[in-house]
Amino acid sequence: TAQLTARCYADGRIDVAAIVTLKPGADNAPLPSVPKIGFQTVLANRFDTVQWFGKGPYENYWDRQDAAWLGCHTLPVSDFATAYVRPQENANRCGVRWIRFTRKDGSGVCATADGQPLMVSAWPYTQDDLAAAKHAAELPQRELLTVNVDHLQMGVGGDNSWGLPVHTPYTIAGSGTYAWRFTLEAF
Repeated sequence: TAQLTARCYADGRIDVAAIVTLKPGADNAPLPSVPKIGFQTVLANRFDTVQWFGKGPYENYWDRQDAAWLGCHTLPVSDFATAYVRPQENANRCGVRWIRFTRKDGSGVCATADGQPLMVSAWPYTQDDLAAAKHAAELPQRELLTVNVDHLQMGVGGDNSWGLPVHTPYTIAGSGTYAWRFTLEAF
């Protein structure tokens, strides 16, 4: 089950609170782990710059963040995503306290963690584009930005070979309650 509360204010700010409860099925068998828990939205128009306070400057994941440093980072949006030969989830940043996407005219959108830091990624294509592409060259560069504001995203695993699974501490249990809060605002 999921409970979402969004409080909208006259200044355009939106406070979001989410609670997701995952329960075993009718046979009470444990559920498999889930890849991530969070929100995805698509922002219209092109954004030029991304700035965030969190781990960076390069992509990092729950089990691959020790070499990234916590600080304020700025990149062109075009450099934020990682173009793997085989398209897949990419561009994640851990420990994000706030992230802003800005256009050339100075306007933009900001997401700010309320409590626990977020995991955030963004791509200049849609989730469907990512799923359909077999090679990086097949990913279109759209006039939009898909933004993932996640509470948790599992690690990538593959300690000495990409066939090895994610270690248990970096997986998301298929049962339990997950709660997080953040604020969205345009500027």
